[in-house]
Amino acid sequence: MITVPSYGEPDNLSSLLPLQGP
Repeated sequence: MITVPSYGEPDNLSSLLPLQGP
């Protein structure tokens, strides 16, 4: 299941798939 990384909330998938991050 692929979840969309919310802005301001660090997700485990966000680190693997950095769509938009600082």
